[in-house]
Amino acid sequence: MPEKSKRREVLMELLRGGELASQADLARAMGERGFSLTQSSISRELRELGVVKLAGKYVLVSLDTDFLSGVLSLVCGACAVGQHLVVVKTKEGAASVVASAIDKAQFEGVAGTIAGDDTVFIATLDSDAQGDLMGLLSP
Repeated sequence: MPEKSKRREVLMELLRGGELASQADLARAMGERGFSLTQSSISRELRELGVVKLAGKYVLVSLDTDFLSGVLSLVCGACAVGQHLVVVKTKEGAASVVASAIDKAQFEGVAGTIAGDDTVFIATLDSDAQGDLMGLLSP
């Protein structure tokens, strides 16, 4: 098994245990298992795996699963602003996962996304696309 695959397998095992509350803890635990990773390496791995920190725990949100079940559970609400913008409120720390999922889904009429910590701005090409997106994202 390639090094990256082994490293990710061990990282996922640690995350499933739910005991580690920080990236420093993850780096230390990975070190104990023979993987020397910096905090920035851990951060990149978590982002690539779709892991977010919610309520003090790391949670895997797979972007390969169904968009509605995997990502909409992270959405707290959405509102239309003007004719070309949708503002989405997410659970703390989940905005980048939601924005990435929207980008990967390539919804017709979505120009792009910008994510903060718990807010996503979605630019749409027209009000019809905005309405379609609101219908999908409103809980």
